[in-house]
Amino acid sequence: MLKLRDVCGKNSRVEDNLRPEKIDCVVSYEYYFRDFKENFNYGFGQSTTDVCGKCEELKVKIRCVKNRNIRKRLQTELRLRKVKAEAFYQHLRQCTEKAKQSEGQETICFDLEQNFPFPHLHVGEILYKHQLWLYSFSVHSCKPGQPVMYTWPEQTARRGCREVTYCLNHFIQTKVHHTVKHLDLFSDGCRGQNHNHTMLRYLFTLVDQIRFQSIIFHLPIRGHSFLPCDRQFAVIESIKRKNDNRNVHILACNDQCKVYDGGSDRLHDP
Repeated sequence: MLKLRDVCGKNSRVEDNLRPEKIDCVVSYEYYFRDFKENFNYGFGQSTTDVCGKCEELKVKIRCVKNRNIRKRLQTELRLRKVKAEAFYQHLRQCTEKAKQSEGQETICFDLEQNFPFPHLHVGEILYKHQLWLYSFSVHSCKPGQPVMYTWPEQTARRGCREVTYCLNHFIQTKVHHTVKHLDLFSDGCRGQNHNHTMLRYLFTLVDQIRFQSIIFHLPIRGHSFLPCDRQFAVIESIKRKNDNRNVHILACNDQCKVYDGGSDRLHDP
């Protein structure tokens, strides 16, 4: 708002013998803000993408239904989903603070990124060719706030529960300190990757081998699983868009890995 006021002041013109002259804005910020809010009141905010489908369905039903009892029941169900989602995020923040304060506790978030096709070229013929998929798996440690990206092409392995368990095990064995005895895991509830018997048996094995004393696996309700990994994916997507504007071609997996390396400074939490 302050920058907008300065721009308006610099671009203000006074017609004196048809000669435009720049003048300084002498209006205070409080007066400008009040006039802008009362007369214009434009909304500023981020566009909502990747929202919960169930919540959107309930909102549409609430607007369309005419029966008060049914509308009240739908509103209660919508509020309940929002309360559960907020409880999940609150618990994530609490576990993150505990991990930063205690050496014996760690909080890890992990998720798979959207598939990336390669080679990524700016030619029309590429739309009719068969492209390979590049899989990316992010593991985020909340203690140092540092993510680790695992990438592999589709001809090397799939993106199922075995690959997710393998990457998670590699991260725990190499990045988690041996003094950590209590582990909190956060991920979405995808059945084919995270929420399955393979993952549970792996976690039971870690406890049975006395690697950890306790492991708590937290799963949110569907549609409300925004994790620190998603912030990292957003940074990567912004780098991809800049590369598209610069006509940068992704020909192999190593080129995509350079995108991750180039944005490694931005991938760290502040």
